[in-house]
Amino acid sequence: METGQTIVLLNLQNLYESLYDALNQYYVCLGGQKYVDLGLGTHRVKCRVHKDFRLIVIEEKEVVYKQFPIPLINRLEKHYLDINTVLKNEQKQLVTELKKWVSQFIALQKDRSVGSQAQKYDPADVFIGYHSDTCASVLLQVTEKQKSEMELSSPGRHVLDEAKLILLNCATPDAVVRLDSTALSQVESEHLARMYFEDQKHSSLADFVFCHTKQEEWSQSCFTEVTTFSRLLTVADIRQLQEVVPNVELLALQQFDTEHSFLKKIRNFIDSTTGDKILIIQTDFDEDLQSSNLIASAKYSTINEINKVRNEEDSRMFVYFITKLPRIEGGTSYVGFHGGPWKSVHIDDLRRSKDIVSDIKALQCLTISQLFEEKPEGNSKFFDVSVTAMETEDMNAEAEQMDQEDRTSWENALDTTGLVRSCVQNAVGMLRDQGEAGCRSTRRVEILLTLLTDGQELQAAFLKTVKSRLHFLLKTHEEHSVSNKNWVFKEASNIDALQEGGTFRHTLWKRVQAAVIPFLAQMISVIDRDRNLDLLLDANSGESVKKLWLDMFGNVKLLQIPYTRVDPNSVTKTFLVQNYVVRDRDMGCIMPFSWRIKDYLEELWVHALHREGHSQKQFDEFFWKTPLGRYIAGAEEEVQMEFFHRYLQDFICLTMNVGSELLSGALQCCVNELRGRQDSVQNEVKSLPWVHAAYHEFKNRLQNLFRMITIEPQIAQVLMDNRQSREGMEMVLDVYAAMACVEYLEPQAPDAFTQSMAWLRQVKKLQVPIELVCSEESLRHYGELSKTMVTRVHGWRRIYSLSLFVEHILLGVEEDKKLKPVVLEHTRHLAQVSQFSPGLNAYKHCFLHNSDLKLKQPFEAVIHVLKACKDGANERIFRFGFQPCPVCMGDPHDPLSLPCDHIYCLVCIKQWLIPGQMYCPLCMQGIEDDFELKPSMTIRTLIKRNAQFRKQCNTFFIDLVSTVCFRDNSPPSRAIIRHLLSFLMVEAGSVPNVRGESHDRRFLTKALSPFDDSVDKNPVVRSVVLKLLLKYSFDDVKDYLQQHLTGVEQSNILEKADKTELYSLYINCLEVWFILCFPTFVISQVSCLKCLLSLSVSPFSRDVVGSFPSDIFYSISAQESSQIDQYLVCGGEYKTLRDAVAKAMLEGKIERIQASCRCSPVKKTVYLLLALFREVTSLYRASNPNIHPKPEVIFVNQESRAFARALVFNQLNALRVRPDASGGEHAVVELTVHLAAVLLCVNQAVLRPLLQLALYPANMQSSFIPTMPDDVLAVAQQALGPLQWYFCPNNHPCTVGECGQPMEMSRCPDCNAQIGGIDHRPVQGFQAMQIQGDRTQTGHILGDPRRRDQPDMQDTKNMSPAPFTLLRMLTHMAMLLGASSHPQDIAPIIKPPLAQPEVFLMAHLLKDMEQLSKALGKGADDTVCAVHLTVSSLLEPRQPSQCKSLFHNLLTKARNGWEMAMNTDIITHQLKLAQVNTFIREDERVSSNPLMKLTFGEPQLFLKSLPQGSLIHGSTVWSCRERLSLLSLAHVVEQNDGKDTLPVLWKFLQREAELRMVKFLPDILALQKDLVKKFQNVMEIPYNTIEQFLQSQNAGAKQIKIFISTWNQLRVSLATNGEIKLPAEYCQEDLDIKSDLQVLLPRRQGLGLCSTALVSYLVALHNEIVYTVEKYTGEETSYTVSPADLTELHVIRYEVERDLLPIVLSNCQYSMERGRETLSEYDLPKIQQQVLTRFLQGKPLITLNGIPTLVNRQDRNYENIFKDVKAKIQQSTLAQELQSYNDVCEALSTLELALGFLAMTGGEAHMQLGNYLKEVLQMAEDTAPHLFKALSRCSLKHCLALWQLLSSLKSETMLRLKKDPFVGIGREYKQTLGQEEKTLLTGFFTKTSADSFLLEMHEFLLLVLKNPQATDTYKPNWSLKDTVMPYMERKDLDVPPDVEEFFPGEVLLAQCVEAWKFCVVLKQERNQR
Repeated sequence: METGQTIVLLNLQNLYESLYDALNQYYVCLGGQKYVDLGLGTHRVKCRVHKDFRLIVIEEKEVVYKQFPIPLINRLEKHYLDINTVLKNEQKQLVTELKKWVSQFIALQKDRSVGSQAQKYDPADVFIGYHSDTCASVLLQVTEKQKSEMELSSPGRHVLDEAKLILLNCATPDAVVRLDSTALSQVESEHLARMYFEDQKHSSLADFVFCHTKQEEWSQSCFTEVTTFSRLLTVADIRQLQEVVPNVELLALQQFDTEHSFLKKIRNFIDSTTGDKILIIQTDFDEDLQSSNLIASAKYSTINEINKVRNEEDSRMFVYFITKLPRIEGGTSYVGFHGGPWKSVHIDDLRRSKDIVSDIKALQCLTISQLFEEKPEGNSKFFDVSVTAMETEDMNAEAEQMDQEDRTSWENALDTTGLVRSCVQNAVGMLRDQGEAGCRSTRRVEILLTLLTDGQELQAAFLKTVKSRLHFLLKTHEEHSVSNKNWVFKEASNIDALQEGGTFRHTLWKRVQAAVIPFLAQMISVIDRDRNLDLLLDANSGESVKKLWLDMFGNVKLLQIPYTRVDPNSVTKTFLVQNYVVRDRDMGCIMPFSWRIKDYLEELWVHALHREGHSQKQFDEFFWKTPLGRYIAGAEEEVQMEFFHRYLQDFICLTMNVGSELLSGALQCCVNELRGRQDSVQNEVKSLPWVHAAYHEFKNRLQNLFRMITIEPQIAQVLMDNRQSREGMEMVLDVYAAMACVEYLEPQAPDAFTQSMAWLRQVKKLQVPIELVCSEESLRHYGELSKTMVTRVHGWRRIYSLSLFVEHILLGVEEDKKLKPVVLEHTRHLAQVSQFSPGLNAYKHCFLHNSDLKLKQPFEAVIHVLKACKDGANERIFRFGFQPCPVCMGDPHDPLSLPCDHIYCLVCIKQWLIPGQMYCPLCMQGIEDDFELKPSMTIRTLIKRNAQFRKQCNTFFIDLVSTVCFRDNSPPSRAIIRHLLSFLMVEAGSVPNVRGESHDRRFLTKALSPFDDSVDKNPVVRSVVLKLLLKYSFDDVKDYLQQHLTGVEQSNILEKADKTELYSLYINCLEVWFILCFPTFVISQVSCLKCLLSLSVSPFSRDVVGSFPSDIFYSISAQESSQIDQYLVCGGEYKTLRDAVAKAMLEGKIERIQASCRCSPVKKTVYLLLALFREVTSLYRASNPNIHPKPEVIFVNQESRAFARALVFNQLNALRVRPDASGGEHAVVELTVHLAAVLLCVNQAVLRPLLQLALYPANMQSSFIPTMPDDVLAVAQQALGPLQWYFCPNNHPCTVGECGQPMEMSRCPDCNAQIGGIDHRPVQGFQAMQIQGDRTQTGHILGDPRRRDQPDMQDTKNMSPAPFTLLRMLTHMAMLLGASSHPQDIAPIIKPPLAQPEVFLMAHLLKDMEQLSKALGKGADDTVCAVHLTVSSLLEPRQPSQCKSLFHNLLTKARNGWEMAMNTDIITHQLKLAQVNTFIREDERVSSNPLMKLTFGEPQLFLKSLPQGSLIHGSTVWSCRERLSLLSLAHVVEQNDGKDTLPVLWKFLQREAELRMVKFLPDILALQKDLVKKFQNVMEIPYNTIEQFLQSQNAGAKQIKIFISTWNQLRVSLATNGEIKLPAEYCQEDLDIKSDLQVLLPRRQGLGLCSTALVSYLVALHNEIVYTVEKYTGEETSYTVSPADLTELHVIRYEVERDLLPIVLSNCQYSMERGRETLSEYDLPKIQQQVLTRFLQGKPLITLNGIPTLVNRQDRNYENIFKDVKAKIQQSTLAQELQSYNDVCEALSTLELALGFLAMTGGEAHMQLGNYLKEVLQMAEDTAPHLFKALSRCSLKHCLALWQLLSSLKSETMLRLKKDPFVGIGREYKQTLGQEEKTLLTGFFTKTSADSFLLEMHEFLLLVLKNPQATDTYKPNWSLKDTVMPYMERKDLDVPPDVEEFFPGEVLLAQCVEAWKFCVVLKQERNQR
């Protein structure tokens, strides 16, 4: 300043404030000199200013504008200077051209771009370091450089070309790849790309340095600034450079604190080395001025220092200043192209790539699939590709030849081996195993990395096949997509991928990985099913097995790996690995690809045996001609046997889901036996098809064997020890198992029956499998050895008889200390444990050695023990034993004990003890005259106990006879039958004739019992023995029937008048026999009479005629049929009024009608309307018009005139009487008219719903119509109120009160499974139910009346079938009335709408009649009568209390209360028909009908052709008997309080209509298994309809037909009662083959939910009955089976006509008491017992786990993954950071992969994460060293905290890169913050817990709010604080007190994204400070 020199200030902002006065020229003049004040800190000094002094401040424009204070800017004279100002005009023109070239270089043209919209780029994106002066600067550099060179012919063009190359040197490789889509010409683009990739050496720093040192030989020092996006170099990386120049020094700016230390390091390096030197200085660049200034200063200092110390002229110095830049869209603030000594270059990746070997340009010509393409080496050694004509049609066509075009140098373009190995962990991470087989993941990684090498022959072959398979899948994918060769360009244009990948080369590598990983995962999911990969490394697998494995893997025809469409998110999806071999155990297959071989052979089986009709032997020969057969045939015999045994063991595991050596041996025996039957040569090699053939032949026996082993595991070891049975030539293991079970059940110890209940339960469990072994059906299929052995299972009959004794007698006296010792003693006698007496010993010896109770001696032995037991009990109960009343021979009623201790009935002894006869009639001992005749209460109690014990003994006897003596197809011996016949009567003793009976009565009757101490007071003939005998051939038992009939007639127990009833009893029994023997025939009484004739009964042979009397037909045809007047149910008052109307019609005198009836006006009106219909309207039914009435003579009073007029003129529309109407339709019209008359005249509240439907249907269009189906679950939820509903582990609904969270443990009332929880934590399997609303529909929703018989239409809403059907009929009649008068209002009520509602309703009414007839078990007339009776009862007034639940509100579901009120108060009381029928028959109009005379009268009185006095031709024989149906049986059970007394039968009948569908469950599950196997992991199903699918299949049509039929019958129940809620539209229509195939595919969503719901419903039906049986029997079954293993033996299976009705018929017993009619009675307990034994007992519970399901490929849910990790590894917090964005992405990706494995396998909490990656996942070689080092600082317990940190860091970095980290979050959560919220957040952020809460907020944003349905659960108007805090609590985290106290509650969830971003900014500002 004093010297007058010019000063230039650069980067000295700190000095500018001190120079304010100087810059202001604020001078003080003293002595002619100018002085200015300078501020130096706190001091000010005056300095002299020379007149020539000038001060220049140089600063960048942006710094001046943004950082300079405004006063400072104002004090300066401002000049803007750039390079352009020093250029000449020619140079400026070149700059313009260069800028134009730059714009062409960076701009993509839409027509040449691959994407739909071309990305826009800035020059700084393409040319790293580009700024506004770049073009001018570069041009100036080139110009200065050329000054020293020779003159050129066209210097301008040359300068421009050189400038372009300088810019190209700093271009990114992705920009060069994009040149083909720019405005540059193709020639120039190719030239620039060649220059960039080949000449300029951008592949790595080493390549560039090597080339650079060669080019700069003349220069002593070279300075190069290198920019890169890759991570900076390490010491290990410079070894490549040392091969070029030995002296290499690597410095990082961050390692120096001062400039001095930095320069000293450079000086020492120069001084300490000789020769050429390379100095590498590297640094990271940040977006701040400090970073730019540091780099500029370092460059300047480096040049100065090198120039100072340079002294060697023969050595060269190469300085490379490397700057790592972040890739930011729009470019960074980094400034390059400085010119001068510095040369600029961009090297994207500093290191040489080990993976992408060739230049990137080479990849542009290839598709990804071509990277895996290899030259074909000829045909495979395995499986000739030629296919014989006999092979199945569904074989896939041979893969097309590989594409040969563009075969350049791709074989060396990329290291495919390394690529595949690097994809292994990610591919395995995409797999999800069935069950809890998580540990398989790490083992899978280990195996694959061992196999994927080029080492040994095995590994090389495996690797080659993997690459071949990948090539095929990738090529298929490319055929389904477009622009396959432009994948490199797409990645070059993907800024997101480039930022995450860092370098372009790494981005391409990740792109190839992303393409390969899904297909590799798909491949592994196929080849590692059932741990198949283990075989390749298994020491027990020989070379032949491994060779078969590899050859099958290489055969695309046999082993097809389906192509799955992939999308950009495929890497985040999961694949399900299907396992078939014992899914729940640690087992795998031992035969390569056994599951595929099984499917392959099943396909051949179906084709050869079912389609071609081949025999098993021909099928075996056919197999040897297949490729697989030829391959096995080519092996040595020993190897073939090994294949056979391996496959056989796997087959057992595949089909029965159990790995059992015993079952394998059993199947081996089955093969041997089957081959023996087929006359196969035993020593020849067994082929694999024999395994299938044997299993199909012996399937039931194998399943039964497995069942016995499951129930009684200890017999398995016994059978294992019997080697001969396991290795024999015949299947005998199941027989041996039955023998072992019987031996196990043999009571051994004296106290064996102290635990009688446990022993009995074991017998019940084993009963079904043992009896299956011993059954005659099984015996027919046994071999000789099995037939011999099964006779040795004779002990089972004794065990079973003993179990009946224990069940009926011993268990009944468990609490009786007096009787129990006696019963226990005789139980042991029966079990042959101890001796009793010499006489009994002989019986016992007989029973011990021959327990066949069809023979006399064993039967007598049991009866002897039974009688002895009863006698012993009698002696214990009574001091002198028990005798019946000597007078009536029955149990004494009001018992009286005489002084002689003889006991009599009080009534009986009173008749005897009269004056002069005061003595005991039995012993003649005298009695005092004043003896008090008073019954004894003590004796009454004893008699009652004795009767109860006798009943127990009789029950045992009946059960023994019916289930043991009369079992199988042969009747018991003649002696036993005579015994049984003798048990029905007892010879009368010498008892005084107290009652005056005739002395010729020698016999008394009694129930079938071996005891004579309880006889009938009045003789009764019973059918019990007849029904038992008629189980067999009539010819076999005819003699016994004759004997019984003769004995009854000769016994004189019946009067002569009772003979007709006796024959009627026989006819009834014979009818049942006919139905059982010939269920498809129509049985008539005549047929039964013919059988009865053969019994040679003398009256029959004289009286019976062979056909229906012919006289009756003439009588009927000669007389006009008189129709029965069913209105007579209204009683005599109606009849009187009807007759008066009829008489008035004839005489024309209407006034007599009024005087004829004395009833109430209401009833009179109703009866008059009915009489009008009967006497007038009915005449319109005649076809002769002359008979139609003349209505002008009819007059009706004012009341109901309109309806009466319509009746008279037959103008009731839908109710019009028509001549062509059927009888059923006319009956419906009669009934509807009856109801109409009542509704018109009666005004009762209870009739309001019917009245509205009939007269005002418009009011009901939005109402819930009575008797329509309800949503059952919704009804329960509504009834119980606001409770939280849960599902128990077996899917039964339960509730939790109060807060809705479980606080205690309990048991499910349905299945006894554990439910509830503790501290609001539910037990496993106890899941909250999502309430989906009430699905009950308004209107009439029954649909087509033809579907009313389907099982899903049988719900009676907890009412009995009969009253429910009658109530529905009343509803339909009311609607028909409405349709008659208001059809336009009725039509909208019916859904779906119909054009003719009256026709629709008439069809429903006819169906109602049919169903009501079945429910009542009555004929049509009786059914109509019952309905008339009910309608007539509506006239009676009701008490208000009787109708509490009325239909007040038509828009609610109060209908249920009204239905129950109608049922209990009205309908149930009216179903009594006997008196009404009698009244109707006595009507003179009816009694004249000859058919009615025959049915109800005595035909001999009016049919002269019949012999007089006949016992056959009476109404008793010819009258119609009640028809049997399951509905009528259900009605009977209901009337007998069966819900409480017969719970199993009641539940069975309630559910029977649907339960019969359960037998189809195995077929439906088999169909689902096949579909899952075919379509699992397949994204796009190639078939639209079921028909299209069937056309492409060889099998499955039968199963699909079953599915469709079952669905159609159950769809309504699934819509309303199913536990899986189906959308209403899914269940509206029946299915057919035109339906969508998706319906069959079992899924958890969409149409596939139909298939899952159907199976779930059938399983629930089955389990519901099993639970009922368990509850009834008091035992819990431990026998469960998975749907995957379900067979026909496991499910409830029966045919109604073949199995169920015979049980009901055979237990319908007839009895005839003397002087009375024959009565029929159902033996309901017996029916229940037989249903239980035959169909329900021993059935397992079916679990819901294992239902085949097509699992959609879902995104990996990291919220669930974190829960799994926390459950397996205790977590703790962590603090760790990474800086680079691509490093953060790479680290996060690696961590997420590790988390996926940890969630499945778990791990040691303290294990270092680096060790886990290295040792377990073997990822060390694929992970960057610095990332590996960073991750190694953490343990597994830090994984979740590390994820939080890295994911948050990634989002923060994305913000810095101007990207939105929350793209997937809805706009609802991105509202802006107000100033108040920002202030509050700033205050909170000063707290210590702010950072941790910020991490939790970020996790909540990513894991929860990114869900598209998040707004349904998390409302935007909620408080952010109140939402995140519970989220933390659910993770078991403690909420910091600072958060609870200081976090602003005013911040809403809608502002969460902006709140997090604001907090991140605060955090960054804090860190900078």
